[in-house]
Amino acid sequence: MISRLSVFLLYKANGANAVEFSTGADRLMSQWESELAGVTFKKVYNYADEVKQSIGGLVREGLVGALLASLMILVFLRNMRMTLIVLISIPLSVLIALLLMKWMDISLNIMTLGGMFIAIGRVVDDSIVVIENIYAKLYRAEERNESVIALATKEVANAITSSTLTTVGVFAPIGMISGAAGQLFRPFAITLACALMASLLVALTVIPMLAKLLVLKQANVKGHDAGEHKPSRITTGYRKLLEWSLNHRIKTLFISILLFIVTMVALVPQLAFTLMPEGTPPRQFFFTIKLPYENSLKATDNVMKEMEAELRAAKDAQNKPLFTFIETLVGYGGDPNAMPYMAQIYTEVNEEANVEQVRREYKAKLEAYIPAGSELDTRTLTGDSSAAPDFVYVLSGEDAVQLREAAAIIKQEMIKFLELSEIKDSLSEASSEVVIDVDPRKARQFGLTPAIVQGTLQTWLFQDKIGEYRYQEGLLSTVVETEKGLSGDLSAVGQIQLRTPTQETISVADIATIKRVKSPASIKRDNQKQVINVTAKLNGQNKGGISAQVAASLDLIQLPDGVGRSVSGISADIGDSFGQLFIAMAAAVFVVYLIMVLTFGNATAPFAIMFSLPFAAIGGVLGLIVTNESINITSLIGFMMLIGIVVTNAIVYIDKAQQLREAGQDVRSALIEAGISRLRPIIMTAGATIMALLPLAFGFGHGTLISRGLAVVVIGGLTVSTLLTLVVVPIMYDMIARRKRNKNQFLDQQGNGAALLTEGKGTSS
Repeated sequence: MISRLSVFLLYKANGANAVEFSTGADRLMSQWESELAGVTFKKVYNYADEVKQSIGGLVREGLVGALLASLMILVFLRNMRMTLIVLISIPLSVLIALLLMKWMDISLNIMTLGGMFIAIGRVVDDSIVVIENIYAKLYRAEERNESVIALATKEVANAITSSTLTTVGVFAPIGMISGAAGQLFRPFAITLACALMASLLVALTVIPMLAKLLVLKQANVKGHDAGEHKPSRITTGYRKLLEWSLNHRIKTLFISILLFIVTMVALVPQLAFTLMPEGTPPRQFFFTIKLPYENSLKATDNVMKEMEAELRAAKDAQNKPLFTFIETLVGYGGDPNAMPYMAQIYTEVNEEANVEQVRREYKAKLEAYIPAGSELDTRTLTGDSSAAPDFVYVLSGEDAVQLREAAAIIKQEMIKFLELSEIKDSLSEASSEVVIDVDPRKARQFGLTPAIVQGTLQTWLFQDKIGEYRYQEGLLSTVVETEKGLSGDLSAVGQIQLRTPTQETISVADIATIKRVKSPASIKRDNQKQVINVTAKLNGQNKGGISAQVAASLDLIQLPDGVGRSVSGISADIGDSFGQLFIAMAAAVFVVYLIMVLTFGNATAPFAIMFSLPFAAIGGVLGLIVTNESINITSLIGFMMLIGIVVTNAIVYIDKAQQLREAGQDVRSALIEAGISRLRPIIMTAGATIMALLPLAFGFGHGTLISRGLAVVVIGGLTVSTLLTLVVVPIMYDMIARRKRNKNQFLDQQGNGAALLTEGKGTSS
């Protein structure tokens, strides 16, 4: 029994849901298999599988992160009732955020789910600060009643409102970002903002109510504050460190600034740069083979059979078949026209195999089966038919011959780079075509002309549109054409019958010569110039660096006169996207400062708080270095998130110090007491966020957009900034307050001196 193979490449429309598209296609294939006898379908690659894996990984990591954050809170609070009160803020905040998303018609996808789960560690922050302050007030209160809870909530309401608004305000500039980065992360930012605003609402309303129900009536309010009159070693150590730092402000600032400079100068150049993080490569890929043009379909088929035998014999270390699927398309090179000298071998490796290693190894092995002048490469199946290549070297000019020569030179040079694969140019493949050369003398003998012959052959060899059929989805053209393949069969074309004016019947071969010739490859035009794009995939994490290195090397090559060159691809995309994100970061810093000025009512406290931002960059860069992650769009979004997250700890600290100053304490004692008072909630909120992101940082999931790069940046930045915020921000606040006080004293002395002088003149007169 002879089986026939057909290949279908299905791509979803822009804006369509990948999972729904895949489900619909699966349903149709199942229906056809049941209706059509002997027909079976084999899916080689399904992009929806990657989407499902990513979503499943995000859900799993989010749940594990929520559990770790809960354990972190329980360890610090050491009170089950307080822990339960705080944890209630997670489902309530998520539920409110989902309702807001429904109202804004935002669907659940990888980006929105990522925003939701990243927010889990942050939504408990406000609740922690509120319940911590309520518990401390109840512990010290002589009479426990609702007013104590109301007072404790009011005391921190300004701080948590300001901190939440600053975090939300950071994401407003993402609306300024255009292109892929803006489209990808706008839903992520909106989801995160909704969750944070919901957490603020819960912290100011639900948490005090639950504290009244579960804590107020508790017989003995004890737990983590039971030993408050006997400070812990951490508290004692922090007091000593803070007092030393305030007494040695210049030394402490010098060390901090030096650490920042060293990090930026020494470590940032060591980081890899790329546009988007890459996930695990798919197990499905295919080989493209291009033999010399003179090869027939049968010759190509013989070579492919030898290659297939090599692949089918491949075994892994456990002696299992290395390839679980092998299928060859002979005479197909991605173009609708048949190309006898081209073929593609579609493969799938087993789950234990190293995909990249297998691709390299068997590319080298299969090259032994092809003659000189052939080309063989590997290609990755992707879910996006319009995905742009990583590296594009653009050649332009007016002379087609010189352009083809230049393209061949560049391709030959690019092959030398091991970091490049899937090297190809934009020249269409040179194809063969049938030429019918009518002999005018012979045609006249039968009363025919070349024009009459051409008109008759056009009806036989080409489609003839006879009308349109209207159906529910639109119009469908109705055409008449002869059997497929007639135009490519020289003998069949020669046997086409022509009717002469005398009603005789003759064959085309009687009056014409029929032959097959090669048609030249076509060249595209751009801005009135002929253009050839030589493209390649970049293999490696530092795609920005590889692109620059390859471009610099290619620019040194001498090309024919009149051929211009330029580089596009990932390097241009990195410059554009990174530039927009840096502008958005600058705008976010301004938004954060403006919100804090409006909240505090002065510029002194916000200015001191802003000094926590540079130290977040230290931790973020260290996190990327330690985990060997690259600078990409998602890690930059992590740095952007840090702008809003790290200032929250400083806001809680400085807000308490301002309250103590208003109560009559001097600056130094207010800073020390505020540091001791806010040490626990600051460490708890930072710790909860860090613990919630740990599963994502370890990279157990399959997601790429919400990647571990974002998590390690936030974890590293929050860890370092929290430690330095507890020391550097008080120093800056103290210095600003001292300078302001000295300035006021100087003005007072000037005013008193002027008054005495005026009084003295009045007396003498």
